[in-house]
Amino acid sequence: MRYLFCALSGTVVAGGNGQGLTNTQLNFPIGLYFDSSSNSLFIANSVSHNIVRWVIGATTWILIVGSISGTAGSTSILLNQPHDVMLDPIGNVYVADGFNNRIQFFLNDQPNGTTIAVLVQLLAL
Repeated sequence: MRYLFCALSGTVVAGGNGQGLTNTQLNFPIGLYFDSSSNSLFIANSVSHNIVRWVIGATTWILIVGSISGTAGSTSILLNQPHDVMLDPIGNVYVADGFNNRIQFFLNDQPNGTTIAVLVQLLAL
């Protein structure tokens, strides 16, 4: 939703077509990054296990990384409930891959990610 200053109602800018896997729907989007250079929202589409780009004014999203079919995984091309997404100035993508407990780095326009950080659980003795 986009709200103008002091407005009581807003305008849908991404999604709004119910929960699902098609490129007109979102599925529990919880992380969001606005890229002003492309006038796009990069969305951590958590339950679909992907990162999508929604150009403001468009009616569909474009897959950036992860599964187009909603498949979760822990390989270099799959995600498992991503929670957040960020871009650097040259368009590389950083993903907080929630259920895989890792940060994945994707070069601009590349589907294969590299794990750059992992959460390791320590057990008390």
